[in-house]
Amino acid sequence: MHSGFYYHCNVDNIAELMAAADLAIGAGGTATWERCSVGTPSIVIAVADNQKELAEAGALNGLFFSIGELHASSPEKLLHAIQFSLNFPETLQYFSANGLLTVDAKGSNRVINLISPPQITIRSATFEDCDAIYEWRNAQETRRYIFDAEVIPLDTHRKWYCSTLNDSRRILLIGETDNKPVGVLRYDLADYEALVSVYLVPGVQGQGIGSQLLRCGSQWVRENHPHIKFINAEIFRDNIASLRAFESAGYKEHHLMFQEAL
Repeated sequence: MHSGFYYHCNVDNIAELMAAADLAIGAGGTATWERCSVGTPSIVIAVADNQKELAEAGALNGLFFSIGELHASSPEKLLHAIQFSLNFPETLQYFSANGLLTVDAKGSNRVINLISPPQITIRSATFEDCDAIYEWRNAQETRRYIFDAEVIPLDTHRKWYCSTLNDSRRILLIGETDNKPVGVLRYDLADYEALVSVYLVPGVQGQGIGSQLLRCGSQWVRENHPHIKFINAEIFRDNIASLRAFESAGYKEHHLMFQEAL
């Protein structure tokens, strides 16, 4: 055995070992996504034909290094990639963060939710929901990706809430599963269009509820406001979870908004 080298075989803590590593060298198969899911930056070699496309696409999207196919690789290529990693650790940090954003290891939950989506009922918000919605909206996981991320004072929220419930151009809905709230939908109406905003009750993220909540909300709008023909949404580009939820719910990218800070 060489000093500093450890050989692990048939271990039951592979995720722990991956997460503890600063850099991995591996093939471009399923383990590629496993490494991304724990934030382990890697150098990928396509050892089979069906791995070539994955290795190329992953490298182009900043998930890892790729040194190409096995037959075209060489020890020199691998050594160069390792040396680059040592000289530019910030690149490894980028790969790690990008991998975690891209692969959240909740794919099995999504498959289950596609086969048997959560049963969500939609109801109109009432005055009794005011303080609960205040807590959900001010939760850190909610404010992370909303446009106005500041904590709202309770008095300000209550004034806004009363105004909202009395505004015929604004719809405030609550989604529930098994009589427990899971999310809030707001629709701002303008002629034949509506602008939607949505956030989940803290603790239910990652269960496929967001996309199903959006689907149920759209159905509610169809039934109660049939004159609405389009529902629009404004989403931060780096809010990967929301982008996935809207895409899964059937939303399509319509146009881009550019902004200059003065």
